[in-house]
Amino acid sequence: MAATKLPPGKRLLAHVLEAAGGAASRTRLMKWLFLVARETKWGQRNCPYDFVPYRYGPFSFLAYHDVRKLADQGAVEEREDEISLVSAWPPDGGEAPDAVADVHRRYGSWTTTQLMAHVYREYPWYALLSERRDLAPDAPTRRMAAPRTFTVGYAGRNLDEFLSLLLEAELAGVVDVRHTPASRVYGFAGSTLAKHLDRLGLRYVACPGLGIPRAQRTGSDSPAARQALLAAYERRIREGETELLDEVSSQMAERPLALVCMESDPLTCHRSVLAALVSARTGLPVEHL
Repeated sequence: MAATKLPPGKRLLAHVLEAAGGAASRTRLMKWLFLVARETKWGQRNCPYDFVPYRYGPFSFLAYHDVRKLADQGAVEEREDEISLVSAWPPDGGEAPDAVADVHRRYGSWTTTQLMAHVYREYPWYALLSERRDLAPDAPTRRMAAPRTFTVGYAGRNLDEFLSLLLEAELAGVVDVRHTPASRVYGFAGSTLAKHLDRLGLRYVACPGLGIPRAQRTGSDSPAARQALLAAYERRIREGETELLDEVSSQMAERPLALVCMESDPLTCHRSVLAALVSARTGLPVEHL
């Protein structure tokens, strides 16, 4: 498989591995990717990955998902903690290899500990969940926000952006109010999202009973049809799902949780209606992230 045939993320992974001599540990690979994204002009504009605080600093679950797909395709091999190219890649040209080369010139000879210490010093927020607190004297302390009726949509965000948003908002987790928690976007199917949230110490609560079945959403594209759908939803939940609504309201009053669904605009999503019902029960103000 030629590097030029790969999508941007996988192509960037190939460039970073090749600059490292064909192999790198997972931690070093992630640190170099992060430095390309933060410390090169190309990366600041074009890096296809975002990063979230994790065990050893900034980590991209999407990038690691791409590594696993490359391994499945036979393009790379994973041996314990090392990721290696199966064969050399043909020249690609463009700014991405130059950005990777620039980072490798500056940091390629550094040890893993030196890389981690540099990243923690310059970007301390990414040490939030680090297991190497000895290298991160300025790491922030994890805090929980005061409970509110938070809501969030994931449309237009990748998994790492979404997870970072939850951590930045100091949430304890999410309440998934999709009727069918499936998604074609990596990371947002219910079981996958729950797994990644757990890795960050975040809670996942599934409440399909507070969603709207697909059959009911069909034909609701116009503003009038959407408003009618949401009005019918409000009546159904208020009158027929009081026990489930009370349970969710109780959980959201105890800890900062966000009602999560797909739509980016909360006003076109049933979560805004649900948030109003929860707020009426708890007295907690609504905040759309």
